[in-house]
Amino acid sequence: MALQATLSILTFLQCISLSVQCAPFFCTYAMGLCNPFVPRPMCPPCSMGYACSPGIGLCVSRARKFSKLAQDAIDEDDIQEDQKGILKANKEFKTCCELSSMPDGCLDKCSYNQYNRRSAQKIALGMEPSCPSASLPALHACAARHSDHTKCCLEKSIFDESLFEKCQPICRSKVDKIIKLDVSYLPCFEQFDRLVSDCFRNYTATVSEDF
Repeated sequence: MALQATLSILTFLQCISLSVQCAPFFCTYAMGLCNPFVPRPMCPPCSMGYACSPGIGLCVSRARKFSKLAQDAIDEDDIQEDQKGILKANKEFKTCCELSSMPDGCLDKCSYNQYNRRSAQKIALGMEPSCPSASLPALHACAARHSDHTKCCLEKSIFDESLFEKCQPICRSKVDKIIKLDVSYLPCFEQFDRLVSDCFRNYTATVSEDF
């Protein structure tokens, strides 16, 4: 029992040394690596007649048997009106990834429900064999729609002032200035989910489709 506890502590410390924030029960003990838990997408409050489809994080008509529906199989008419922009943004994100010719193993990350701090950290640390770290800059550029979101980062105070100089490039991932998003940016990942949801996704939901 004591030996097992010691191994658990050592493995946890090794996970921390990788700069990945995870609790011991999300750590792969056999390998001594973190296996970050990615929670299922959560829905906002749904209107009457709609219910949360946890697989995609959208409110879907109760008339649909949505429990096992893939995102591409959902009819737009069945989506709650105020969430159609999110569905459109996810489709544009996926299209951008496909046009970027990135590995197939990265394509399931091309959704604002799946591209988050934990998944990006895992790729950056080389812990996602099917989606190599070299693909992360292009993946991030697609999430940002190759646009400059510096104004949004400033207005919403996404990053602390002490980190802004380092983290600012993450806000402006443009096609002609794709950054090498690697482990040196791990301190910036603390607010990564806010950046993606408040700046990237909200922006893509309101602009016209052009890549």
